[in-house]
Amino acid sequence: MESEDDKIRKLFENSNAPQERDTIYAGLLSEYMTFFKKEFPDDWDDEQILAFAVHTWNTANIQLRLSPDGPNRIDPDQEPVSWTTDLMMKMVSYKMIHYKPYDRVFIEFEYDNGNLKVQTESGELFLQMFLEEQESEDIGEDADFDEGYVNRRAFTLKPKQPFIDWINSFSEDKIPLAEVEGNVYLLDTSVYEPDEWIEKKFDKLFIKELSHWHPESFWPKERTYKMFRKWFHIDSSTLVYDLVKEPLTKDY
Repeated sequence: MESEDDKIRKLFENSNAPQERDTIYAGLLSEYMTFFKKEFPDDWDDEQILAFAVHTWNTANIQLRLSPDGPNRIDPDQEPVSWTTDLMMKMVSYKMIHYKPYDRVFIEFEYDNGNLKVQTESGELFLQMFLEEQESEDIGEDADFDEGYVNRRAFTLKPKQPFIDWINSFSEDKIPLAEVEGNVYLLDTSVYEPDEWIEKKFDKLFIKELSHWHPESFWPKERTYKMFRKWFHIDSSTLVYDLVKEPLTKDY
């Protein structure tokens, strides 16, 4: 005996009016988005929320095809990762439970003055294309690893707390150490001892790092190598790989 889910699915897939079917899906998407709308920040507009909803809807349909048993239940005691990750998990789970029969995916949407139009595609075809794309990317990544060697070595200057304290001493908005990323510098492969090279060039590096944050009038007047090492941690890398096919650009 056919389940209600199968009856609904056949009703949509056997339709001879794709435009009418997409209109119905637009209504479903709008309803789905509205249910979670209050959980988004106030500065998110409807188009941003719709894009997020489309992503979670499609993710849910992919997961259902890969794992027909349904969603993994969210552990109420699990520590939150971020509000976007937590909301995405919640929306994916909700879609898999409450909109399970509607297995088409959204490939395009247009939103204008409250009027929503969508274009949908077979979930099975979308999954096939998705898996083929992933396989192609994996093959490409393997080739990149083999061919992407760059004739440079690198080091990264990672800020320590004294550098953050200096930044914050001239700013009303305080920045935590964890939010400041290190900058990467490339050297010629003939530089066998990066620490010696850095010690000779430390003030130029120091100035470059300082200039990212405050004008020269705020820079420490007496900059020493000892101070530089207290303000930055140095990580060196012998091998550098470029995994992007587009050529590098360099500003002079």
